[in-house]
Amino acid sequence: MTKERFMSRIRILPSGCWIWTGCLNDGGYGTLNHERKTFLAHRWAWEYIAKRKLFPELHHSKCKRRACTNPDHLEGTTQNDHPDKPSTLNRSKSKCPKGHPYAGDNLYIDPSGHRHCMKCRRDHSKASYHRHRKSCREKQNEHYRLHGRRDRQSGKEQ
Repeated sequence: MTKERFMSRIRILPSGCWIWTGCLNDGGYGTLNHERKTFLAHRWAWEYIAKRKLFPELHHSKCKRRACTNPDHLEGTTQNDHPDKPSTLNRSKSKCPKGHPYAGDNLYIDPSGHRHCMKCRRDHSKASYHRHRKSCREKQNEHYRLHGRRDRQSGKEQ
């Protein structure tokens, strides 16, 4: 594909976005064929129009339009630092979903680096304990009803 042919397949918006008018994949990204290979249109623009190194970088669209192929709207980023990655978005949160702060004694960081709210963990653990305890009691009572209760020390029925 030549630069002229590429440019004939885009529509330039007032915002500066180059919207790909050719084929789009299921994710909404433009696709094209170049030298018998299929490329994502924004990656092709990054490498062949902007003349920037393609790998190992991922490309993040600052304008948030998947069909935009303007290299000036793209930035190279690593997978860990991608702004739309959930862990990157969650890193900026200061409170858990229930509104407790991620700070001080209420913050637990597990071995894999994930943050947890200690208040929510305690509440979940307590509720789980009581659910399990009730379930165990019911099973134990059913067993005693069917087989009788045995004295734990002597093994004789009461």
